[in-house]
Parts: sequence; structure tokens; C-alpha cells
Amino acid sequence: MRRHALLMVSVLTMFLSGSGARAAEPKWIKLTTPNFELYTTANEKRGREAILYFEQVRAFFIAIGQGPPAAVQPSRIVGFTSEKEFEPYRSRESTASFSFNDSRRDTVVMQKLDSEMYPHAVYHYVQSLLRQAGGGQPLWMRIGLAELYSTLKPLAGKVQVGAMKEGHRELLERSRLIDLASLLSADMKSPLYSDEESSRLFYAQSWALIHMLMLSDEYGKAYPAFSRALLSGAAPAAAFQQVYNKPLNRVRDELGGYMRGSWFKVVYFDTKLVKAAESPEVRPASAVESGLVLVSVLGNPEKQAEADRMLDKLAADHPESWEIAEAQGYKTWRRDRDNAGAIQHFARAAQLGSTNAQLYYDYASLLARGGSEDDAVAALKKALALQPDFDDARLDLGNLLYRRGLFAQVVATLQQVKQVSRSQAGPMYQMLALAYFEIEMKEEAKKVAERLLEIASNEMEITAAKQLIRHVSDDRSQSGTSMERANAPTEVTSESVDSNYSDAGVVAESSASAEAAASPVAVENKPAAVPEARPRLARRAAPVSTFAERTKAKPLVSVEGTLSQFDCLGIVARLSVMASGK
Repeated sequence: MRRHALLMVSVLTMFLSGSGARAAEPKWIKLTTPNFELYTTANEKRGREAILYFEQVRAFFIAIGQGPPAAVQPSRIVGFTSEKEFEPYRSRESTASFSFNDSRRDTVVMQKLDSEMYPHAVYHYVQSLLRQAGGGQPLWMRIGLAELYSTLKPLAGKVQVGAMKEGHRELLERSRLIDLASLLSADMKSPLYSDEESSRLFYAQSWALIHMLMLSDEYGKAYPAFSRALLSGAAPAAAFQQVYNKPLNRVRDELGGYMRGSWFKVVYFDTKLVKAAESPEVRPASAVESGLVLVSVLGNPEKQAEADRMLDKLAADHPESWEIAEAQGYKTWRRDRDNAGAIQHFARAAQLGSTNAQLYYDYASLLARGGSEDDAVAALKKALALQPDFDDARLDLGNLLYRRGLFAQVVATLQQVKQVSRSQAGPMYQMLALAYFEIEMKEEAKKVAERLLEIASNEMEITAAKQLIRHVSDDRSQSGTSMERANAPTEVTSESVDSNYSDAGVVAESSASAEAAASPVAVENKPAAVPEARPRLARRAAPVSTFAERTKAKPLVSVEGTLSQFDCLGIVARLSVMASGK
């Protein structure tokens, strides 16, 4: 009887332990708005409050003209409900939130999804916005801006900026201020930033300096000019002297007085949310969704082995999930640098019915790089079927079709491009003009070439555009092969835009036009009827000379400079060198 009772207790204990373990498994929900997706183990009420808060923060940056650029994927927020849940994912013991970018989206991870954690999360979100905007700010400014904006507080359709951070103020009142020259020149390797004790004062003083420069009556009006001076490369001391007519020691003294002041200005901005942002879609997150989110959160190099084990288990448990095959593909490509392996995983994801246009775009890039251009064309067409406004995919597709001599298809493809960066627009207009010319639509070719002239910003671009206009205006019987296919337009992609339009006119973006090159260009495409393909005499392709033959006829031109970027993620690689300021 005693043994029977013990057995019953043992069975009951096992049952309760098992059901307790099952009950302890967190249930994830997913909330979605136009600009964010939030995964959390908290309840729906907290999830709604958090995602609305971030939508309001985003609306504030749009209101001040610093909104994030359009992204293929919305930003992601991951919110746990306890420190215990968060513990396996944090990189340091003191970390309460962090952010990362996986090249497709920014993710902010929060220890708890409640209002006391919002300033930490907003700090990391602001850092991601600064990255998206191109960076370039010195370390103190980047930290100061993130600290300032971490105090954003939505209030009845407005957002308050500039609330006092009492911890920072108290630290500054009892500490000797950092020498301003040292603060302004510090980078991520400096002890001021890397040492835990010193970094607290560095963060506090960076916040205080930005607060004074942006919000005080004396400094605020000239802050935009000061910021532009720094971003253009001016030394901090020179920028303060130039904009404010003040040496650094005076700025430091005034900063100390500002912190000892009895009042601080806060400002309010009107914000406007789209209706969809106020009513997020809420549903339970699937095991695949929540599992892949947690794999991405384990992106810390120290936890890669654990992330790999988690991903392998997901793949074993859900063999028919294209999302998991996609995640395996990106891991294999970006972390393991195994293009062939990534192609296999992407092919598997496509076979399983992927609905992610970005996947097909990246898949096409790898296929084209490996010589499988037919498959790359098919992948790009699938990306466009899923996302018709994916202009980067249209540009890459136009490149591949042009290389294959399918000029009518080039025209049909590029006619639908709506907006590109200025650096993409030049090569795209040249390719479109030459494609029109090849199918004997010379009037349309000339109009496009004239558009190229309109956007030219320096003498070399103007020369190239005028030469193109002359070429497409010539009668085909007279022009012969004045612009050989070998010298056809440079390929233009989202990630690799060569600075040369063609041998007919070499175009290099100068530092003065860099900002214009990055700015979007609305494409004025008025689709013209493309004639049906019809038989016609084909000119024999001019033989492509070897490098040795070309260099005999035309001496090599060399420049010495500094390597600024090597980009090999697009269909064509791009090497950028800064020489003589260009």
C-alpha cells in the first residue's frame, strides 16, 4: 500500500512537472502596423501600447524632416515579459535592451514591454535611424542625439522633446566636465567610450551638449548650420568658431552653466498617424515565426552555435517551411560566405512557395554572379510579380535583358521604374535610350537621352549626355557601330552603380554632388508602344578586342587615391576610390 501511494505521488509529481513546463512555455503574439511588427510574450494591451508608441516616435522624425527612408521590411520590435525570459539573449549583464540590423530590417529587443523600458528602446531605435540616414555623425553627436530623443513623450497628438534626464544631470553636477576637445574627438576605441566608468560621464556630457546646442535660445537657431559643418568634414573647434564665433573653452564653460541652470526648454511637435497605425493587426505568432525571431535575436557572435542549433531544430520540426529555408540561405550566404549553399537554400525556399520579394532579388543576384542568368531573370520576374513597385529589381532585370540583346523587353521593363537614386538614374536613362534606339524608336530614344542631359550635374556628365543624344539622333545607316555593345551602358543596380556611363563619356561623382547622387529621382516615364518583334537584318557583332589589344591602341590612364568602398553584393562589383576629392 505504501509502495502504491509512493508510486501515485511520483506519477502525480511527473504529471504536474510536465504540465508546469508546458504552462511555462511563453505564448507569442504578433502585432503589425504599416511601419512595425512587434513580437511579444506580453498581453495584447501592452503590445498595442508599445507599437502605438513607436509609431508616434516615427511620426515625430517625419514631422521634423528626418524620417527613415522607405524600407522593404518594417522595423521589428521584440518584447519579453521578464528578465528571466530575456536572459539567454542579452549580450551583457547590464543590457536592458539592444538593437541590430540584419541587412533587411532593424530590430529592437526589449527586456520588458512596459513604459519604463521605452527610453532604452527608443535610444536604440534612434541609433538605427541614424544608420539608415547614412551616419557620418561623430560619436558624441550620435550618442547625444539618441540620448536626447530617448526622452520623447507622446502627449495627445503631440510629442514632447527635451525632458531632463536627472541621472545625467546629477552625474554632471558632481563630476568635472570632460575637456571638450577630448569629448569631440573621441571614437569607439577611446577610453572615454570603452571604459565603463568613463563612458557614463561621456554619455551624460554628450546628451547635455546636444541639449544645449539644439534647444537653448543662444545656440539652437544656428544648430542646423553647425551640424552641416561637422558632416561636411569641418574640425569641431573650427565649426564652433565658424558658426558660433566661440572657442571650445568658452563653449565648455557655458555648458557647465547650462547644466546648473534652474530651467530647461522642452519643445512640442505635432504628429500625425495614418489610421492603420492606430489599429494594429493582432494574432498569435506561429512556432515558425517566433522561433525564427529568436534565432535572429541570438545574432551575437558568442551565441552563434546556440542559434545554429535552434535553426537546425526548427528545420527538422518544420521541413516544409520556406521561411526556415530562407533563414538558412541568408545564414549560409552572409555569415558562412557560401554562395553555392545559399543558392540551394534559396531554391528550396522558392520551391516551397516563398512570398518574399527580397528573397528572389537576392537569389537572382547570386545566380547572375554564378553565370545562371536565365534563372536570375526568372527570379527577378518573380520578385516583381510579388512586389510590382520593387524598382531595384526592375533595374537589375533591365541590365540582364540588355546584356542578352532583348531590347524590347528592356524598354518594357524600365518604362515601369518610378523612382531611383540620382546615381542610378544616369546609367538607367542611357540604357533605356540605347534600347529604344536598337528597336528603331529614335524619337523616344532622343527624349530619354535629353532627360539624361537634364539631370547632368557636371561637365563630364553633360558631355556624355550630349554624345548620347547625337548618337541616338543619327541615322542607323550612317552611325554604323559608333557605340559598340562592348561600350554599352554601365549596369545599374541597387547595390552596385558604376560611376562610368560609357566610353562615350566617363562620369565620376564629385564629393560636391554626392548628396545629389543619393537623393531620389522621380522617373518621368511615359510608356510608348513597343513594336512587335519582326524579322530584320542583323548586323554582325563587332569583335570584342582583348585587353592587350585595347591598351595598345589607347594608353592606360592611372590615378592614385584612397579605397573608399568595395561593394560586391550586386550583380556587378563596384570599386570606389577617392582621388583629388572625386
